[in-house]
Amino acid sequence: MLSNQIDVSFDNVRELLELSQQKLVIFDFWVQQHEPCQQILLVLEKIAGDYPEHVVLAKVNCDTEHVGFLESIIANQMAHDLAA
Repeated sequence: MLSNQIDVSFDNVRELLELSQQKLVIFDFWVQQHEPCQQILLVLEKIAGDYPEHVVLAKVNCDTEHVGFLESIIANQMAHDLAA
């Protein structure tokens, strides 16, 4: 995995949100058995690979992570950033 393609977990989500102040961080929520998720993931991986200095792909595996909690952390941070 490239350094700008990161598997999101509870441990690193806040770090990725902080990084989004400096680079474009794309959060991709995906599941293994869903073909459209896999297709868009390939496109996003290509974009991240083409622009490693500008883009970070933050991949959230919905099969293994507590997605609702991660979504709430991300949404709260985005609301905070918009209010600032």
